Amino acid sequence: MQCSASRAEQDDPNVQAAARRLRERAKREKRRQLAVARRDVDDCHHEALEQLADQLVARLLARPQAALSLAEECHDEELAETLLSLYDLDS
Repeated sequence: MQCSASRAEQDDPNVQAAARRLRERAKREKRRQLAVARRDVDDCHHEALEQLADQLVARLLARPQAALSLAEECHDEELAETLLSLYDLDS
């Protein structure tokens, strides 16, 4: 689904802030989980763990970020509110 909206109509700061909070939350959780995992593996595996974590986070965030972008582009307040609520991003 695509929507046509001028650039001036886009860029909802609430949606952008929510997307930023989602990324930051994922980064914090990744750092926490990596810290735990690194205790159980040899130093030579730390880089592989980091790459794996980066790939997982990117894949897990891809769809919610795309949905947030679509909600913003289409000015779909209901979709935006649902996503904000679903991912606990409305605060």
